[in-house]
Amino acid sequence: MDRKQAAGRKAAGSANDADSAGPSFSHHRAPGYGLFAELFCLLQFPFLVAHYDEAHFNVGMLGALPYAALFFAMLANGWHSDQQRERRWHCAVPSFIAAVGLLGLVAQPRSTPISLLLITLATLGNAYLPALWAMPTEYLSKSAAAAAVGMINGVGSVAGFAGPYLFGYLNTKFGSFSYGLSILAFSSLAAGLLVFRLPKRNLTAAG
Repeated sequence: MDRKQAAGRKAAGSANDADSAGPSFSHHRAPGYGLFAELFCLLQFPFLVAHYDEAHFNVGMLGALPYAALFFAMLANGWHSDQQRERRWHCAVPSFIAAVGLLGLVAQPRSTPISLLLITLATLGNAYLPALWAMPTEYLSKSAAAAAVGMINGVGSVAGFAGPYLFGYLNTKFGSFSYGLSILAFSSLAAGLLVFRLPKRNLTAAG
């Protein structure tokens, strides 16, 4: 009982500190946006759930929901993209949805269901991947497409390495996740808009 009471007092003190600082789930690191932005949401959500419910089973079950939603969204987006023979909007719309979720997280909601909804929206940004990886071979020759895929992976890896440091720096400097989340939302929005720089193509049934 003494250990539980001490843990309770420590948790209460941490909650009071968080209230005075502003964010409700601050003290956890997260990656930035590129091919890695949604990892922020997926990695942070279990910690957020644990703040409200310490039962490991509940944390695991709720933490799996964004993954489940992404699984079905990715399949549906890829299938619909193939059926409609269209790539640009199927890349852009998931990015816009992710931007909405990230902007909502800037407000640092204290409600677990609201946070779950926003994190799921941000996670759905990864649903653009089936349409994205179909684009290089439709716009470029085989050799150029191979180089393009390698460059995309290379740039994404650099961003995945530098993103956590930038996000952590902003969180340390300003004491809030809001600045980092705002950058992620802007990056997601910019990614969706940049897709439309590609020329529109009317694909045949054969691809």
